[in-house]
Amino acid sequence: MSATVERALDDLAKKIDVTYLTVDMDVLDSAYVPKVPAKNTGLIRTDELFECVYITDSYSLVQAIDIVCLDSLRNRSSITVKSGVHVIWKLSVRLVERK
Repeated sequence: MSATVERALDDLAKKIDVTYLTVDMDVLDSAYVPKVPAKNTGLIRTDELFECVYITDSYSLVQAIDIVCLDSLRNRSSITVKSGVHVIWKLSVRLVERK
């Protein structure tokens, strides 16, 4: 998966200067994050999401981030919220490190 993300970002870097990253929590497999709004199986694990976000953020193209489908009302155990917070935290640290 990381090679695909890197290849896509390399292609984008030739065409654009800045991008806005949207992280959709619905890409997570319900076996790992059981309370995402769109329950699906066969999708990605949280560690795979974190890896993709980390790779994406290593490109200076990324200047802003948005997280969608983070439904705290459905998420009694906070797994989805914790995953979203982890993504925000990682990206915030990377943005500070870049400056």
